[in-house]
Amino acid sequence: MVPLKRIKIKFLLLLAILPIFIITTALYTGYLYSIGKKSVMKGVDDRLLTAAYGVKLFADPYHDRISYEHPISPTEYMKVLLTLSEFSWKINVEYAYTMIIHDNKIVFTSDSSTQEEFAKNDHTKFLQEYTDASEGLREAFRDKKIHYDEYTDQWGTFRSIFVPTISKGGKEYVIGIDIKISYLKEMVNRVIRNSLVICVSVFLISLILVILIARSITQPLSAMAHATADIATGNLDTELPLVKSGDEIRRLGEAFEHMKTSLKKYIQELAETTAAKERIESELKIAHDIQMSILPKLFPPFPDRPEFDIYAMIEPAREVGGDFYDFFFIDNDHLCFVIADVSDKGIPASLLMMVTKTLIKANTTTGSTPDEILMKVNNELCGGNDSSMFVTIFCGILNTQTGEVLYANGGHNPPLIIGSGREATFLEKTAELVVGITYGIAYTKERMVLHPGDSLFLYTDGVTEAMNEKNELFSEGRLITVVTASQGKSVQETIDGVMGEIGRFSLNTPQADDITMMMIRFNGTA
Repeated sequence: MVPLKRIKIKFLLLLAILPIFIITTALYTGYLYSIGKKSVMKGVDDRLLTAAYGVKLFADPYHDRISYEHPISPTEYMKVLLTLSEFSWKINVEYAYTMIIHDNKIVFTSDSSTQEEFAKNDHTKFLQEYTDASEGLREAFRDKKIHYDEYTDQWGTFRSIFVPTISKGGKEYVIGIDIKISYLKEMVNRVIRNSLVICVSVFLISLILVILIARSITQPLSAMAHATADIATGNLDTELPLVKSGDEIRRLGEAFEHMKTSLKKYIQELAETTAAKERIESELKIAHDIQMSILPKLFPPFPDRPEFDIYAMIEPAREVGGDFYDFFFIDNDHLCFVIADVSDKGIPASLLMMVTKTLIKANTTTGSTPDEILMKVNNELCGGNDSSMFVTIFCGILNTQTGEVLYANGGHNPPLIIGSGREATFLEKTAELVVGITYGIAYTKERMVLHPGDSLFLYTDGVTEAMNEKNELFSEGRLITVVTASQGKSVQETIDGVMGEIGRFSLNTPQADDITMMMIRFNGTA
């Protein structure tokens, strides 16, 4: 065994925190850059717009005097140029200018100069064509809307605003204000530098605090680690170190001492519990296999009988359940079919289910009617039923030659009748009592006729009462919709479709009740 070395918690904390701070700093810096840039750009754009409206104050009367018959004199143009230049210097923008469309060209009516350009007498001429006009400027002339733009021309790279306006005298012109991009970058970079200083300062302070805290807990935890390492090897008699501090480390030591004592007891109980659990799971698996083995599972069950199709399935909510179905021939022309639901769940319900299934088959003979079968089964179940459990049963007998169905309902969900090309409907409910609760009940024999292509869809309440995460029921309405939409499909496809819809409806909600379905389609005789 490798000897346990002293745990360097301070280094572990540093290694854990350092990447987090680096990532956090990068993300925060990026966020500040984005926010800072947006804030700077908005401030600059607001400043450009304000400057444009400032130019308009003296540009309106100036443009009212511009005409082809009376052009602006050089003296007046230079006066306007000086005014615009001084205005630009004061508000710290690069250029301020106005333009009009003249002979289908964009030309300057006024312009400012930088102090260097002014010293060199390097000025834009009156009505000089703007040959490098940006798309934003051209759009401003076309749609008469304010446009912001970033572009590069022979004077540099700029952020600009173009404001279409009309003087009081009705003269249309566009005001342009430029500010250099390098100025914007400098402002954004200043925001980034300030953000980095804050992030690094917070990181260094946090680093110092982590080192101090880690040092205060390293020693007692190191001793605790040595002792718990011995316990981990199975030596539950190891003495844990006494921690004198009154903080969480002491409580941790006390918890380890309690854990050591409890662990001895738990290991012994766990061995006993595991053995018992495995035995119960094995017995439940055997019970499930026995229960499923008595139900018909081979489909189609009567491949040589084309007069009808039948399919059934069961999905217990637990290892064993209380639902069951059955079908068997009484004679050559009469098929008995049954679906039932025991009132309880688990092993008691499965035992009553098996008894009930056996009694139904034992009391069904040639000439028997469904009401007689339920009455005999009810009387036999009532004898010695101290647990007061009961069964809901739907029992029917199909004449495979005529399609006549005799049936009796012992408190079970009414089946759906599915006629060809028609919406599925429920059989009329009867007021019959459940089976096994009261001795001497007389059940009513009902009659219906299935025409070729008609079907009966039988189910237990686990279908309509399946719930989703919102505690909503699958409901009879959804069942009718799904079954009606399945017309034209085989009986197995219909049942599989209903089961699929229940699964999609319930999603991750645990199944609360057994789900059982059976469907019989009468095809008629050839």
